[in-house]
Amino acid sequence: MPCILPIVEIKIMAPVKNTEDSSRVKQAILNIFPDAIVEEHKDRLEGTASNAENLKSMLEMQKIRDTARWFLKKNVKDGKLSFKLNKQAAYAGKVNFAIFDHPLGEIIVSITPEKSESINDFIEWLTEKEE
Repeated sequence: MPCILPIVEIKIMAPVKNTEDSSRVKQAILNIFPDAIVEEHKDRLEGTASNAENLKSMLEMQKIRDTARWFLKKNVKDGKLSFKLNKQAAYAGKVNFAIFDHPLGEIIVSITPEKSESINDFIEWLTEKEE
């Protein structure tokens, strides 16, 4: 039985190095979170989103739901979920969880559920198998 879409706040931050095109970094973010509102700062992009349905679809298409569930559950602390995504993979339209730091930096994602929601419910929804 599918879980009901949990209500969450998604915060996104990605450093932009001097050698990078900020529009490409922004596109990498939007490839994962199309509804993100992204602001440019001198050395980074920051954004917020509330919809993770595209991320859910990408995990399904890439057939990495089980791995994602395991990885995401390991990255919950104090009721919040934080993880890093590889920028180059995101630009190519793929989800690749960054385990090691990359010289260009990663897309840092922090997800906080609404007060009545549970981050574990969100992870279950995100990684559930479609019927």
